[in-house]
Amino acid sequence: MRRPESASSLFVFNPVAIHGLLQTPDYARAVTEGSRAWKIPEDIDRFVAMRQEHQKNVLERDPALRIWAVLPEGLLRQEVGGKAVMRAQIEHLITLARTEPSITIQVLPYRAGAHAGMDGPFMLMSFPTGRDLVCLESMRASLHLNQPDTVELYRTTSDLLKSDAESPKASLPLLDTIAKDLA
Repeated sequence: MRRPESASSLFVFNPVAIHGLLQTPDYARAVTEGSRAWKIPEDIDRFVAMRQEHQKNVLERDPALRIWAVLPEGLLRQEVGGKAVMRAQIEHLITLARTEPSITIQVLPYRAGAHAGMDGPFMLMSFPTGRDLVCLESMRASLHLNQPDTVELYRTTSDLLKSDAESPKASLPLLDTIAKDLA
């Protein structure tokens, strides 16, 4: 099985939480605590530290992993960890979008209405050699799909989400507005 770490690009859509590679430590802690999967503070600390180490390793690798995230506006307005934590998370996304050429962030605005991602979260991983892979994750399971017709369906879904979302450039002012609304 191909490992996500060897992917050359990653498309992520998750209407429930910002992808771990794009999370601040405080947001990661709030998501982890909110999931109630871990009850012992030390376990939460270890998981958040592990996530941050993984994030650092992936984001600093050469060549860079190309990440394209479509983030629903409702996700960005959900006060995960409270207003201050969420504002810092949005500001982190803005910084990534402005300074990291390998990271593309688009906001799927409320006005998009029903969209191609209504079926739920997924990741589409592309590899320099070999077939691409779709990953569907939940709290207790991870399903990896590599059948060509299934991968193509998710590739089409990712293209539709990109076209329904604000452009990367137009997403920045919307992110700024959301951050200000959280002040």
